Amino acid sequence: MLKNYLKITVRNLTKNKLFSIVNILGLTIGITCFILIGLFVLDELTFDSFNTKADRIFRLNSYYKVGDNRFNLANSPMPLADALASEYPEIEKTARLLQGNNIYIKKANDYIKEEKFFYADSSLFDIFTIQFIRGNPGKALTQPNSVVINTKSAEKYFPSENPIGKRITLSNGMDFLITGVVKPVPGNSSFEFDFIASLSSLPESGKANWFGQFVHTYVLTNKGVTAKELNKKIYSVAEKHLGPIIKSAFGVGYKEFLNNGNDFSFSFVPLRDIHLYSKVFNELKEPGDINTVYLFSTIAIFILIIACINFINLATARSTKRANEIGVRKVLGSRKTQLINQFLSESVLLCFIAVIISIMLVEIALPYFNNLTDKDLSLSLSGNVFVIPGLILFTLALGIAAGLYPSMLLASFKPVLVLKSSAASRSKKGGLRKSLVTFQFTTSVILFAGTLVIYNQMQYIKNKNLGFNKDHVLVIKNINDLGTKQFTFANAIKENVNVLDASLSFGLPDYNLTANIYTKKGENNPYTLVTLPVDYNFLSTYKLKMTEGRYFSKNISTDTSAIVLNEAAVKKLDFKNPLNSELLTSLGEESNATSLKIIGIVKDFHLQTLKDEIRPAAFILLNTPEANFLSVKISSNNIQKTIEYLSDKWKEFGQTKPMEYSFFDDNFNELYKSEIQSEKVFTLFAVLAIIIACLGLFGLTAFTAEQRKKEIGIRKVLGATVTNIVAMLSKEFLILIAAANVIAWPVSYYLMHKWLEDFAYKTEIGIGVFLVSGLLVLLIALITVSFQAINAAVSNPVNSIRYE
Repeated sequence: MLKNYLKITVRNLTKNKLFSIVNILGLTIGITCFILIGLFVLDELTFDSFNTKADRIFRLNSYYKVGDNRFNLANSPMPLADALASEYPEIEKTARLLQGNNIYIKKANDYIKEEKFFYADSSLFDIFTIQFIRGNPGKALTQPNSVVINTKSAEKYFPSENPIGKRITLSNGMDFLITGVVKPVPGNSSFEFDFIASLSSLPESGKANWFGQFVHTYVLTNKGVTAKELNKKIYSVAEKHLGPIIKSAFGVGYKEFLNNGNDFSFSFVPLRDIHLYSKVFNELKEPGDINTVYLFSTIAIFILIIACINFINLATARSTKRANEIGVRKVLGSRKTQLINQFLSESVLLCFIAVIISIMLVEIALPYFNNLTDKDLSLSLSGNVFVIPGLILFTLALGIAAGLYPSMLLASFKPVLVLKSSAASRSKKGGLRKSLVTFQFTTSVILFAGTLVIYNQMQYIKNKNLGFNKDHVLVIKNINDLGTKQFTFANAIKENVNVLDASLSFGLPDYNLTANIYTKKGENNPYTLVTLPVDYNFLSTYKLKMTEGRYFSKNISTDTSAIVLNEAAVKKLDFKNPLNSELLTSLGEESNATSLKIIGIVKDFHLQTLKDEIRPAAFILLNTPEANFLSVKISSNNIQKTIEYLSDKWKEFGQTKPMEYSFFDDNFNELYKSEIQSEKVFTLFAVLAIIIACLGLFGLTAFTAEQRKKEIGIRKVLGATVTNIVAMLSKEFLILIAAANVIAWPVSYYLMHKWLEDFAYKTEIGIGVFLVSGLLVLLIALITVSFQAINAAVSNPVNSIRYE
């Protein structure tokens, strides 16, 4: 029986080539999209799941708030791990992890920068699943100045050698003994490393400073312990250790400190929740977003549904073509179940062919998709025993889902009516087809509108006045390597005519920002201000504007005790006459505080992305060589030669490490990486969705024209023009697409309005977005329908009538 089904299926597919090609192509595109997005979603949902103890691993987040300024952090104070180990019997192990900054490792006569260099406690290997190839995980990091490297780094520094027992030397002179070699952790890990050195190598690792060095703190609990249980006790731990410090700094107890609207507390977060649900700063890796997962999943499902709708529409449209076949089969004794099985087998075979082609397309498309999503996804047919059975089940399920309704419809035809040609030729299922076509194009319009809104927001971000000029600003990131020569270097490079200005700073907008607590003289209320230690040239380098007072001057020695505020800070501090007022830099008795005189007000500028409101900020003078960045304003002429000049000057100052630099506008654009990716993904899948929908429309128009050949021929004989015929065949479909626009516009407005809520500063969603997306989809559909309609309209009417 199965062999017979297969024979008839192949015969029908080859006989109706247009139907087969359109269906296979539509299904192939839909399945390809579904698999690609499925790989992305699976990777996001399984972050950190490679750890065998993932369900028992938690991280400590810190929550800090003074006044109206809140900082939620992924890291926590250095001594917290020891406190948890001694006060929580539910915790088996604790481990601290700290990412190294500006780490350069010596190789021959060169220094190579390593971004993935970490320090950790030896217990890290007891908590996380990290596979050792060489060395003992229990002893690898027990001694200071020991380091574990992965196989990639081992091959990089010690090709074809056993690195155990060898040493690596950092640019700061620290020397580490290699005690272990491990496999690289998977890409969907909340942190990836090339080197992990012993945390005990750092002097600060043993200091009980609750306001000093912050690290990422992880714990391994007993089985069955939940975050809710752990968080019940964390208040008492915080009160015990932070209470005396808060009492000393603020003059109130821990409980009163919290009751006053402030915060300094901790929370246990399950490891598997970190990637998709993190809303804190200082993550070791750019976090994902569960809403993105939901969005991509929805897109994948809808694209697959659009492909299935094509199949249903084309199958039901062809019902009249197969009516006689069904009638004859029933007269010869075929049962309804046999006919359903026959039609389902055709559907499954089409899906099987589409899946095979899709797998090949996925392999071709994956490198481009990985580049688009910044991932390393792969479809390993042999690497996972569940992949092939999963694809088989997926094919069967898809084939049945797409073919069930058409098969039941076809099998339900009554043989007497069919053979009299009185039923199937006037199928009453047009209403369903119309609804499905409307759904297809509604989805397409929503995707197009979403793409336009994201694009407009990205253009708004790029063109918005940020309050400072970031164009042609080159930032040297390892300027602290110069030590006391920082100021000399900054002045020396100005000898080049293409160096327009240069400024040293401890931080930059959205880079290495710090916050200090201030009080108004004569008051005790604390205010938290983002504080930027800068030199005399910061204002001119970034073209900031003063609204009142003045900026720091080299000619006024008292400016070392001065402060410049932004407008948001003045508003926050509620100053009526801010100039010459004073702020205190510490809490407690005024006699113990440092007083800073307000000398100027700078116009507000964006310290962070446009997702955040402009924060109250302050500038203080950078007098010691403690800068982290040198911002160099350069001319647009001979940019490459200017960079070469700066690099040569860098070497003249005795630097063996390369000058590490980037352009500020590139760095700023990197902050919107996820939004830019969303724009590209939306565009890609919106185009694919409309292609699939138009394939179905192409097929439907072809069958409509085929069914109405005689009518078209008679109309042409009676004088109908090509335009009349095209309008007649196009009218129905264009009305459906117009209806799709009416449905899609409010839905897309709601969805994109919700997306824009993440931005404090955003573009407006104007009517133009919907008009453009609707007209674009309408135009594409019109071209698709017209192609077939014109073919039918220009055919010889004699042949059409004779054919009948």
